[in-house]
Amino acid sequence: MILLQINVSLALTIFAFLPLILLYSMFLQGRLRRAYRESRERIAEVNSRLEDSLSGIRVVKSFANNEFLNTRNYIYKNEAWYWSQ
Repeated sequence: MILLQINVSLALTIFAFLPLILLYSMFLQGRLRRAYRESRERIAEVNSRLEDSLSGIRVVKSFANNEFLNTRNYIYKNEAWYWSQ
């Protein structure tokens, strides 16, 4: 209301453009919401692949360690059998 007291023509000009500005901002809001959603989905896919890769690395290391322990156990038992003869 202060704007109307200071300059009536300027206030009416601003009020005339307000609906256009609001419509444009609503249009941009919809586009930005879709863009951010797509971005979040892509980031989720990358994170999912990374998590699967890290999980796979843990599994492979676990099997490699298990194979090492089995080999060491086999050698120990084989030597024990050899010396028991």
